[in-house]
Amino acid sequence: MPDPTTPDPEFLAQLERATHFELRRAARPTRAVPFGGAVRAAALTLLAFGAGAGVVIAAERVADTRRAAHELARNEVERALAERRAAHLQTLAERARVEYHAGRASQAPLDRAEARAAEAKSALAHLQLEREALQRGGPPLRRAAESRSALDLDLTAPLVGPRDFVSEHLRVELAAREDAAARAARERELVEVMARNGMRPGSDVRAAETSAAALTTEVAALRARLALRAAFLQGERSAEEVAQSDRRTQAEAREQTLTARIKLLAEEVERAEQLSRVGVVSSAELANRALDLAEAEGELALVRLELELDSEPR
Repeated sequence: MPDPTTPDPEFLAQLERATHFELRRAARPTRAVPFGGAVRAAALTLLAFGAGAGVVIAAERVADTRRAAHELARNEVERALAERRAAHLQTLAERARVEYHAGRASQAPLDRAEARAAEAKSALAHLQLEREALQRGGPPLRRAAESRSALDLDLTAPLVGPRDFVSEHLRVELAAREDAAARAARERELVEVMARNGMRPGSDVRAAETSAAALTTEVAALRARLALRAAFLQGERSAEEVAQSDRRTQAEAREQTLTARIKLLAEEVERAEQLSRVGVVSSAELANRALDLAEAEGELALVRLELELDSEPR
């Protein structure tokens, strides 16, 4: 069925010819333009503007349709790849589980295999949600600038039909982070036991503690974001209040994670300096660790500046 907003091509051609004729006649200096002719010329000009608006609207609709088709095609490719990756990593995790229960492998390889499988499953779930949103006329997923896998979710985005896709994405991510936090806690306990038996250095314990604490912080931040989203949808918080609170929640989580990471990196740099003096660690490796520390400190400074600016009255 043709779009009712799209003018007929023959009508546009006739309108264009009539408009040009009236404009040329009005421009002749030797001939006065009757009042009726001027009115007719003005009417035709207005019709031309109206037809032009219809063409613009129709063109925009075609462009929107093409963009939607492109996003769906892109999602189809990404989902196919994600499905293959998730199936492959799940198979590897099952093999690792068999090896572990048979006593041929330790807990660590199993945890790594399960972590990769869980991450792939989470990525696939996000893509499946995106497909359902696109099919309902919703926007594509936005990715964070720092990572292709990280999502940039707007807590003040409208519902797509009756569904709250923002909260659904947050719940998928929360489940993944809770699963990762549980694995990190088990890893920390294992490393602590091994360190007490002299099988792992104390630095490994601190690294495991830092990793577990970072994931716990991420879980708390995701729960806070879900609560903010609910408050916005229920009309308890304005869009501006939610956006500001969300920025602060995420910045505070990054600050906490970076502070713990910097402490660990500082210990590693100090240890590397000691080993470098006796020739165990090369100067290049020492420089790399010092660079990691400097980058983390710079990122923390930026986060704290963001928090400071966000807390100032507007």
